[in-house]
Amino acid sequence: MPKYGHVIVIAHITLIELNSVLAATNRRGYLSQVKMGLLRFNFIMDARNQYLVVPVDSTVVTNARRLVYKHKLRTLDAIQLACAIETKKISGVSITFVAGDNDLKSAAQNEGFIVEDPQSYPSPHDK
Repeated sequence: MPKYGHVIVIAHITLIELNSVLAATNRRGYLSQVKMGLLRFNFIMDARNQYLVVPVDSTVVTNARRLVYKHKLRTLDAIQLACAIETKKISGVSITFVAGDNDLKSAAQNEGFIVEDPQSYPSPHDK
């Protein structure tokens, strides 16, 4: 059951993106092997048990190709947005798109999403 009554939707490629970030952070010496493994495990468990993971199928790829011409987007951002568009189309529910990248936020807004930037909220470390 999703926490707080919200469904978190992620593209299947998010699993790869997270591993890439964790590995790079580990290589730079900012994250131990043990901590990296724990974070990776927790994310995979959350993805299995709490998130709706959207596959990157031919419909998503076709829509992502269209999005890179329509908006200033990088490849993976276009795929993430295409997954959100497909989810909205299938589910028929309002979706809040969460992103910190300005180009992706702009594209998501132009595609009709409510957009939240997690960087606009104070960090617990800022207190």
